[in-house]
Amino acid sequence: MAIVPNNSVYSQSNGQRKLWLIVGGLVLMTILVAVVVGVLYFTREQPDEQPVIANEPLVPTVAVTPTVGLVVEAAPTQAQQVVLVITSPTPTSTPLPTETSVVAETENADVVERIATATRAPTFTPTSTATPRPFIPTATPTPDEVNVDGWIEPVAPDENFYLPADGLTFQWRWHENKRCQQPPDGYGFEIRVWRDVSTEFPKGAMNAKEEKVNVTCDATSGVYTFTIGNIKKVPGVSNAEFGRFKWDIAIVQLDPYTPVIASQPRIFYY
Repeated sequence: MAIVPNNSVYSQSNGQRKLWLIVGGLVLMTILVAVVVGVLYFTREQPDEQPVIANEPLVPTVAVTPTVGLVVEAAPTQAQQVVLVITSPTPTSTPLPTETSVVAETENADVVERIATATRAPTFTPTSTATPRPFIPTATPTPDEVNVDGWIEPVAPDENFYLPADGLTFQWRWHENKRCQQPPDGYGFEIRVWRDVSTEFPKGAMNAKEEKVNVTCDATSGVYTFTIGNIKKVPGVSNAEFGRFKWDIAIVQLDPYTPVIASQPRIFYY
């Protein structure tokens, strides 16, 4: 009768031996990867120092934190390769608290400039302490207080007016701010007419005293009006059949008769 040997111990030893081979292979692979990473890290190209412009204030501090990543690339006919990729993020600029302009040249030849900030002075609003002057209305003079002053502006007829008939209406204004007031007692308006020759002088074409009440005035425009029915019969015309004549408006003192103010003359003819 044959005796079959017990293989349980033998099978257990073979299983443990395979397990240790697998663990050893993983450890060896880890060590290999670590060695490759270390060699690449210490043999990488060191970046040049950043140039700093001489005779300038301190530049902003630039903090650069490299990011290390592992990329495993597999070739179709080669064993797996481990490639170390080192990426550098964009430098973060931390400006210094200074009011001067700082210029630093970076790796990409960019220029960073910081301009000092000006502080605007507060606006001063002057306060007036002067007391405003009260408004004092100007008193309106009564007819008894009218002053014989100012100047007279002829309004109608126009310069070089042609007289088609005997009647003629004269109009004028009395400045300044007389507001249709009549001359005071002892004074009156007078229309004067004379020939347009150097040897003639103004002659009254109306009775300034008796016709004073017939001189009208428009309160809106301040225009005085008086009409002479037959201008050809007045002393300054003296029944002339034709001719050129001058006329003006005057304020005269009635007694004794004295012209006080006179307008610029105008010409009419017939």
